[in-house]
Amino acid sequence: MFLAGLTYAVCIYLYFKSTNPTKLFTEVMKYYPYIDQYFAQLDPSLALYLPNHWVAEIFYFSVRENSEMVLKYFLILISATIGMLLINFSVARKLYFETLFIAFDLKNKFRKKFEPEFLKFEKKSIFHPQIEVLMKRDLKMFLREPSQWVHFLIMVLLVLIFIWSLINMRLYRVETQLLSLAFASIFSFNIFLIASIVIRFVYPLISLEGMGYWTIRSSPVKLTRLYIHKFIISFFPILIVSEAISYFSVFPFGKDRNIGLLMAIISLFIALTYVSLGLGMGGYFANYTEKSPVRIASSRGATITLLLGLVLISIFMGIIFVPITFYFQSLKFNTEFFTSAILGALFTSIAISVPFNLLGLKSMKRDF
Repeated sequence: MFLAGLTYAVCIYLYFKSTNPTKLFTEVMKYYPYIDQYFAQLDPSLALYLPNHWVAEIFYFSVRENSEMVLKYFLILISATIGMLLINFSVARKLYFETLFIAFDLKNKFRKKFEPEFLKFEKKSIFHPQIEVLMKRDLKMFLREPSQWVHFLIMVLLVLIFIWSLINMRLYRVETQLLSLAFASIFSFNIFLIASIVIRFVYPLISLEGMGYWTIRSSPVKLTRLYIHKFIISFFPILIVSEAISYFSVFPFGKDRNIGLLMAIISLFIALTYVSLGLGMGGYFANYTEKSPVRIASSRGATITLLLGLVLISIFMGIIFVPITFYFQSLKFNTEFFTSAILGALFTSIAISVPFNLLGLKSMKRDF
């Protein structure tokens, strides 16, 4: 497991090192506003062999109505897919059953040997007994499901790599008229990253109650308390990630305190909005028969939630675009623009959070 994780981390590092998004952005912006040209010559040689490059080429040549190139890259993509499937099947036939029993043995040894003290129910806690039980139960469920903590570690790794790239980025040397576009791109990616984490970890929370949800419904636990518990354990981790990304996203532009303060406040509303959206939609589309959080996060309801999240990206982008553009053009802090952006984000967050939280709570109370 350690070797696989280390290999993955090295591959991610080499990918970002070779592609160098900052250099690519700077080179493309030299052609502004004619940035819809074909810039394949700027791609690093490594990218030519990656599936995401083939997909991008398919979309590009589809827009250009070049069916010959579309067919070429489509056949390459299909051939690579079939090849990987055959490799996976051959490896699985040889190793699946053997590694399955090894995994069961390791899991039982790990559970007996390394169960943290704070997860034991006989330990006293400062929390209300019901909250304590719910917290420890959810933590145990999270740690016992490999797909949960493995994906969590991958997400943490990606966030750290993204933060490291922001620290080493210096975009304040770019032409003034392009700074607002660069900031908008980074800000949009920040929100998309938060939306992805919410879809993967927050959306499945209510469904993961499973078929044993009837025990909670028949117990003296208030569903409002259960919902608030799920909201809190979701909101604060997402808020920490959101604030960390927003803090470091200012680095490429010279660490301006005014922009940093604006991003910190906006990030608070973004975290609140997306957690409310994910938990509310997760309750409305709850599937208590599905045990896999990965499948829940890939369901129809999750797709609809992600689409709503993409719409919210454009809304939050519209809220900050005017004050940010004015700031980079004049390099002056305009209190009215910044205040209007904060109020707009606050109103949007309340307008989205309240109805979706009510939707999630109502969904938990419906017939099971």
